[in-house]
Amino acid sequence: MVPTWYPRDELALRTNEKSPARAVIAGGGTPEMPPMSASNPTASIIVREQRCQPFYEAKLRYGGRQIKRRIGPAWLERDPAGDGWRRHRGRVAESAYDERTAHVAAAQLVAET
Repeated sequence: MVPTWYPRDELALRTNEKSPARAVIAGGGTPEMPPMSASNPTASIIVREQRCQPFYEAKLRYGGRQIKRRIGPAWLERDPAGDGWRRHRGRVAESAYDERTAHVAAAQLVAET
């Protein structure tokens, strides 16, 4: 629902005291830069815990909905100094993901979606 005081035409001018007036197309974007495409989402990496084991998940928006996809076990351990996680010492096990490989796997999941 659009308020009655808001311009109803497709191309309206909006002003802000921090930025000069600029043309804004209804639905986002400017004439120079169109709105972002929903068909090209990006993923964020999050760490979750299940049965005392950490794992990585990719979190992204697709088709207007937030979805999460599990990547795999994380090469992390509890940080004794705080509530967070820290990287395990030593070489990453073949069955686990470190942060770098989790980002690569998340990009592959996005490409499949």
